[in-house]
Amino acid sequence: MSFIIKHKPITFNDVVISDKNVCLQLRNWLATKSQEPLILYGPSGTGKSSIAKLLPYAMYADFDAFDLQWIIADGRNNLAGQLNDLKAFCGVNSLSFSNNRFVVIDEIDNLKPEVQRNLKGYIDQYSGVVHFVFTTNFLNKIDKAIQSRCRKMKISHSNMSAWLPRLKHIMKLEGYANIATDAELLNIASKANGDCRSALRKIEDLVVSLEGANIRKSYITSAPSSSRTMHSK
Repeated sequence: MSFIIKHKPITFNDVVISDKNVCLQLRNWLATKSQEPLILYGPSGTGKSSIAKLLPYAMYADFDAFDLQWIIADGRNNLAGQLNDLKAFCGVNSLSFSNNRFVVIDEIDNLKPEVQRNLKGYIDQYSGVVHFVFTTNFLNKIDKAIQSRCRKMKISHSNMSAWLPRLKHIMKLEGYANIATDAELLNIASKANGDCRSALRKIEDLVVSLEGANIRKSYITSAPSSSRTMHSK
């Protein structure tokens, strides 16, 4: 299984955020159970979508997935189709009566301008009972009226030192806790340039190479002496 899937963040604490101010702002947003809509913006590979998925569970210990409306913006022309599910989820006829509801729109910049203009009405109407979270790589493509209604937090690529504890934890889970030095793991993180998916791929490559070396060592050790002689030749 790909490490991107196998070692994806399970809790908010698993997410690597090197900007302490942003981390504090997010934790305060969670602790106060803020109803202020949130925009997570920044370059790709910084974990914005992962953070958005984990926020409901970090805010409410007993959060039910039934109370999450996850929308991947696709830029369809059908305005009714874009907003119909959202209206049903937020409205008084919703099957959920919880005030813990979350609406997450991933890559909101893909919504067409007219859809974004209509979306601000839903934010005004339902932000008291629904938490709105939006992600985007391109803040400049988000309607100004939506931006003014939201708290904006920039999720940047994390620095090398911020990745070190996470990489060490993954190595421990894989059974190689003391194989790579901190310097070697920091070198891996530096090559990933703060991209979370790239960092996981590189640590996966390291584990695969270690497993390959172990398999080869085991084969040479267990092979008959004649086979080892032939192998060495």
